[in-house]
Amino acid sequence: MSSFGPVVALANLGSTLQNTFAAGNRVLDILEETPVVEEIEGQPEVEFTKADVQDVTFAYGEEKILEHVTLDIPKGSVVGIIGKSGSGKSTLLKLLMRFWKVQEGNVQISDTDIEHINTGNLRDMESFMTQETHLFHDSIKNNLRIADNVYSVENLSGTGRVS
Repeated sequence: MSSFGPVVALANLGSTLQNTFAAGNRVLDILEETPVVEEIEGQPEVEFTKADVQDVTFAYGEEKILEHVTLDIPKGSVVGIIGKSGSGKSTLLKLLMRFWKVQEGNVQISDTDIEHINTGNLRDMESFMTQETHLFHDSIKNNLRIADNVYSVENLSGTGRVS
């Protein structure tokens, strides 16, 4: 009877290895993926003064999501973008963050085309929060600190950053 456990484990080894190899192949596929938009480095730093979207058109394949959209966002303003599900709100924000390339029109930050702004600099000037919620199997504190380690639990209910 004591040898029954190892025999069952050996019998299950084939299916376990098959799942492990499949998971490994998915990870390798992700690691080999090339980004949709290339990282930009070596450009002068830009300080945010305004954002401009000028006559932007964008489509996923044949389906036009945005058509001739123009938007001016001055520094310090709060802008609400409303619309039906699928109307292009998230797509517009992803274009501002350069997650996608603008197909027609122009997106500028501080009178500089976003194609000429360092990726790190651009992402430091903007924030994008998706509709999906992702929590890691960790403490609430560590989930909140994942994007920026300068936050403390005491400070989260307050005004922002801790020096």
